[in-house]
Amino acid sequence: DVTTCWNYTHAMIRRAQLLQEAIDEWVFDPSHKDLRELNLSPADWKKLEQLETILNVFTEVTLQMSRTDTPTLPWVLPMYCRMEKHLTTVANSDLPCSFHEAARAGLAKLDTYHKLAKGNQFCVVATG
Repeated sequence: DVTTCWNYTHAMIRRAQLLQEAIDEWVFDPSHKDLRELNLSPADWKKLEQLETILNVFTEVTLQMSRTDTPTLPWVLPMYCRMEKHLTTVANSDLPCSFHEAARAGLAKLDTYHKLAKGNQFCVVATG
């Protein structure tokens, strides 16, 4: 995992979900007793599922903003709004408190950059 690239974390969670059965079998294989401590409980898998849902919007925004076949400047402000709405929903959800705290921290960081984008004449004009 790359600590500065949450999208890698999201990709790894998605891959783990796809391979959950194989991962569980591998960890519980009698010849891998030293791996038992790596076992993920049903609660762990549930948290990964919740985290995958939270991170998914950022992957979608990254893909939209990384396109080479269409101008992306008109999408800057709408994508900030989309991420802000998503994080606000997470912060006010019934998810674990650690997710609320992460969402609030994300909102604070997002707000800093959203204000900069709203203050940029090119972003404002491009959005229409």
